[in-house]
Amino acid sequence: MRVRHERYVFLPTDFFDYGPWSPPMRFKLDSRRAANLRLSTGAFAQMTPSFQWDRVEGASGYSIQIDDDASFSSPTINQKIDLNSFTPQGGMESILADGSYFWRVAMRRSNTVSGYWTEGPPFVVSSVTPLPLSPIADAEISQQPTFAWTAVLTPTLTPRVAAGRYQLQLDDDPNFSTPTQFETDNTSFTLPKGRSIADGTWYWRVAVLHDFNKTGPFSPVQRFYKEYLAPTLIAPAQGATSAGLPVFTWAPLSGAAYYRIEIATNEQFRPSQFYLTDNTRFTPQVDLKAGGYYWRVQMFDRDRISGPWEMGRVTIGPITDQLYLPVQLAGWGED
Repeated sequence: MRVRHERYVFLPTDFFDYGPWSPPMRFKLDSRRAANLRLSTGAFAQMTPSFQWDRVEGASGYSIQIDDDASFSSPTINQKIDLNSFTPQGGMESILADGSYFWRVAMRRSNTVSGYWTEGPPFVVSSVTPLPLSPIADAEISQQPTFAWTAVLTPTLTPRVAAGRYQLQLDDDPNFSTPTQFETDNTSFTLPKGRSIADGTWYWRVAVLHDFNKTGPFSPVQRFYKEYLAPTLIAPAQGATSAGLPVFTWAPLSGAAYYRIEIATNEQFRPSQFYLTDNTRFTPQVDLKAGGYYWRVQMFDRDRISGPWEMGRVTIGPITDQLYLPVQLAGWGED
């Protein structure tokens, strides 16, 4: 750099003059560095982290680079930002695979002029999955399932819940070709009305929902078998004879919204009389002739999904009219 004296006189002569240049002078321009680089998750990132550093005076913005190579030869993230913090868009799990990473930040004086890089502490991306609790290990259940899993915690100095939401997938195909998906804030989930599942073998898995609704890795797939129970018939007893029209009775089943009872004269129930009731006692609305009958009951849940039948047998005998006559007892009566 060099300087010189210049003089300019406007009026009345418009005179301009200047002196010689000064000897050259040299100076060094040095920028402030970003300091106190830190991760919101600590060195082990099991959720979407926020990269943070102290604000640099005079900075118009910052540049951040993240790479799995300490020389930053091909940064996975290379972005200019205005604030002194950065959260990867799209969720950490969709940008950085599990592994070790390096990052650095530089202040910017303008869009094209940057200062020195400051490297932050290396970190490890280690995805965490919830641990399924129930139903697991080929469990057999007789009701609509309630799924449960462990909460995902971040191993910071003070562990805290890292997952605000979870995604549950349920399918009758172990490859989850057409899964039914549910989202919840809790670590347990019961199927809502209208989403009950039929009897059979089912598979489920759960994952953390990170920022921007990106799912993390799913838990190991769990398999279970669901089958509703058949009602336990109480009365009339199996093979009993009823003097007249019987009252059919069975034990209640958990999860049953109503029951279907059928009565027929053959085991194929063709033809049959059927009735729907939300009680566990039923008296036929029509007279049944004397003879042998078969009857069976099944439950239906709130989504009209049925359980298995339980069948009974009963013989209905004729109603016998009884005539009561006065009895003369010894020692009693008129003289």
